[in-house]
Amino acid sequence: MTGHHIVNALTMTEVKVQFGETVVLEDVTASLAAGTLVGVVGPNGAGKSTLFNAIAGLVPLAEGEVLIHGLPPDRARGRLAYVPQKEDINWRFPLTAGEVVMLGRVHKGKRLIKSSSNDRHFVDECLNRVGMWDMRNDLVSELSGGQRQRVFVARALAQEADILLLDEAFSGVDFASQDALIGALRDLRNEGKTILLATHDLTKLSDRFDTVLCINRHVCAVGPPATAFTPQVLEELYGAHGVSFSEGGHNH
Repeated sequence: MTGHHIVNALTMTEVKVQFGETVVLEDVTASLAAGTLVGVVGPNGAGKSTLFNAIAGLVPLAEGEVLIHGLPPDRARGRLAYVPQKEDINWRFPLTAGEVVMLGRVHKGKRLIKSSSNDRHFVDECLNRVGMWDMRNDLVSELSGGQRQRVFVARALAQEADILLLDEAFSGVDFASQDALIGALRDLRNEGKTILLATHDLTKLSDRFDTVLCINRHVCAVGPPATAFTPQVLEELYGAHGVSFSEGGHNH
């Protein structure tokens, strides 16, 4: 490619998802540049998880198109990592943090019969980038919710993905751990990764995200947090009785 033609990291055009007769998402259109930290905001049941499944190519689209760096999801699998809301890990199975991250190397399409020293070095680097290297030998089942989330982000990094989808990563995670996770995600954003984090929590949005994508079965707004939340958008998201919207201090 020549000149300054920039392909967006993620483009959604008039995306519609329905299950049977039920329309879960419709008319979802948004373009997100590389190196952006995006909060996907909406009430419970707004279709945030469905949107992530659609981006990841895990549910069929009734209409519209999703492009990841200009490619459909099935041709861009290695470029996207999805950290779902509930990890399907059997916690009774004694995996260490390092072993969980090593699973990310398997998804690179290698049949990992034996991990190479290269892989192990890369896994250590991924753990280090989310501040979890010193806990690499701890059992994941014994980590806090926030620490687990950071391990799952490290696993996504081990896949060498450009786009990370985190579904309700703050759920059950205390504020200090949320800030540590955001700090790690910000560093990745600065390296050019595109990160979408679904949340129904409206606090600290301006401090945390470059862009918010507000959805309630359709896109209500997309843009900087400081300007996206007009009274009309809040009503679309949360109904006429509104919601107490607190920005939580601007201590930059």
